[in-house]
Amino acid sequence: MNDLAVHLSVQHPRGAIAGLQGLELALALRDDLRRLGLAPTLARRRLRPDAVNFVVGAEYGFDADAARGHACVLVRGAGEARGLSPQARRLLGRFPVLESDPAALAYYREGREGEPPVAFWQPGPAADAPWTDPATRPLGLVVEGAPTERQAAVLAGLERLGLPVTRIAAPLAGPERAALLRDRKSTRLNSSHSQQSRMPSSA
Repeated sequence: MNDLAVHLSVQHPRGAIAGLQGLELALALRDDLRRLGLAPTLARRRLRPDAVNFVVGAEYGFDADAARGHACVLVRGAGEARGLSPQARRLLGRFPVLESDPAALAYYREGREGEPPVAFWQPGPAADAPWTDPATRPLGLVVEGAPTERQAAVLAGLERLGLPVTRIAAPLAGPERAALLRDRKSTRLNSSHSQQSRMPSSA
């Protein structure tokens, strides 16, 4: 077992359903850290002075002053980066970041010398998720988020070609989302500013 102390702090606001996606991200990171031989702890809005703190959901509010004296890394999921608040952008520019979308850097980093480091990470499969051949999965393409006009047209064309499309319009997180994604052949994450259609990838 690795001796490095690691803690996950989820900044989930009470009553915010969308914030559950941060909890899901934290659980995925916990699984990946455990695969590395670490024993991460997890708490809501609480830091540990004796550990490296991975802060998930800083866009929902993170007290940077209270974090002084703590080793903190902000974790950002694959959600929309253009809509980040000025406060969230300042935080992401001030702390080291674990980022899942390289294209998001342009919205909160300027590439100046001396900026805190950024590492890239993609959540792996859940530790208890059995792998199945994508060809045998019952769902076709799972689409998360609201598509742009162009994306909607592409999806409609795919449906006309016989590809089943399952749309997730409302925020979905936790075991329900994990179960749904285990049954899909591919996933498409929509971005409100993206005007280019990218082929989804199987997993």
